Amino acid sequence: MALWQRELDLRPSYYDTDPDDPDQIRALARLVARKLRALQPFTGFVGCADIEIRRKSLIYEFTSVSKDKNADKDDFNRVMVWLYNWADQEIGRQWPPKKVCWIITEA
Repeated sequence: MALWQRELDLRPSYYDTDPDDPDQIRALARLVARKLRALQPFTGFVGCADIEIRRKSLIYEFTSVSKDKNADKDDFNRVMVWLYNWADQEIGRQWPPKKVCWIITEA
């Protein structure tokens, strides 16, 4: 089991969002950006600057989706893939591995 360094709780909004409703998708993107912004910054270890740069990039991308009147579930899902990839990064080389962030989407 990984040692997750942060937790991003997207419940209950993630599964309550209608993927075919653009307004709900944009609202969910705003929520994800807000919760990413609220995470404690990553500092004090090798590689933390890259993790922080990617976190800020994700905030920008989710905010962009939230403001784009043409954004749909495909746009949101594209950024979610980037979020999952960021969150699943290993930090250091110990066992069990430390990973960036546990993303909670299910109740």
